[in-house]
Amino acid sequence: IREKIYQVVGVVPRGKVATYGQISHIVNCSPREVGYAMAALSSVSTVPWQRIINRHGRISARRDTRSSR
Repeated sequence: IREKIYQVVGVVPRGKVATYGQISHIVNCSPREVGYAMAALSSVSTVPWQRIINRHGRISARRDTRSSR
């Protein structure tokens, strides 16, 4: 399923964005699965992960950067 997600993300045009929900609808999976796939990308990947935004219109953090309390 991740390869399908990466293929769909790969055709999002430069200057445009898509949501996790839109990608999941096309691939027939959950938005969470799209998120997991984006988080699993290596730092040298050519998949344009930054074109995929969350429901708030923002790029989701790739890892939790909040400090422990």
